[in-house]
Amino acid sequence: MFTHIPLIDFDPFLNGTDEDRQKVSSQIGDACRNVGFYYLSNHGVSSSLIERVYKQARRFFSQLTEEKMKFYIGSFAEVLKWTESRSATYSGTTNIFTEEVDVAVVFNGWIIPMEKLIFYIGSCPYGNNRGYTPMFEERLSPKGDLKEGFDLAMESPADDKDRIKRGASLYRPNFWPDNLEEFCECIYDQYYLTMVSLSQRLLEAFILALGLPYDYFKSMCQKPMVSMHLLYYLPQPIFIDEDQFGCGAHTGYECFALLSQSGFQVLNNKAE
Repeated sequence: MFTHIPLIDFDPFLNGTDEDRQKVSSQIGDACRNVGFYYLSNHGVSSSLIERVYKQARRFFSQLTEEKMKFYIGSFAEVLKWTESRSATYSGTTNIFTEEVDVAVVFNGWIIPMEKLIFYIGSCPYGNNRGYTPMFEERLSPKGDLKEGFDLAMESPADDKDRIKRGASLYRPNFWPDNLEEFCECIYDQYYLTMVSLSQRLLEAFILALGLPYDYFKSMCQKPMVSMHLLYYLPQPIFIDEDQFGCGAHTGYECFALLSQSGFQVLNNKAE
């Protein structure tokens, strides 16, 4: 049972000898088998690039709610279906757009005037689970997570051959905000593709740790649907509700996840 999260220096794997690579891979394998998490240092992603990503994320999440909802990850049809059973009437209530309304719907805890629903709620035109997720949209906490997000993945053309021939619906373009200069360039061209390259090197380490042939994962990673999530967590100075967190306890569904964060919690087998 682990009592701390190991710190692994990745530089010897990136720039060292075959012996160095094997040693680092063994450390990663041990961490994965016995802990499930590890800190990775000297990974080759510059701190200046990471800070630029945080800056762009702050630009996006600091916008007015109605602007962010133009890039809503779901579909307008889903919103309408949702409102059929949850619409309500409010009188003299100040909604999120600081206007008083008589008829409104409640969407994820927000009071939205019905006549403005179409204008403010956008929808991902590609149906591939990319775009903005509002507060409470994700529910890893029983009452909904206290966070907002912006999801993206590998950029693919609208006429992607795998989508057309194999019905791979996720192979489509991302849903980029058109009102933020340099957002896409920083988030995707500079950071996302850099993280994909780092992930490929980590897969090489996994191969060595598992004692598999060097090209074992090659056929599985020709066109990886690597997802990326920009997240904004609502500040919580005190613990209020045990059924509502920034992000509830969960296990991942990816091969692995790389996190840039400062508030992550991990439980061992004794729930410590």
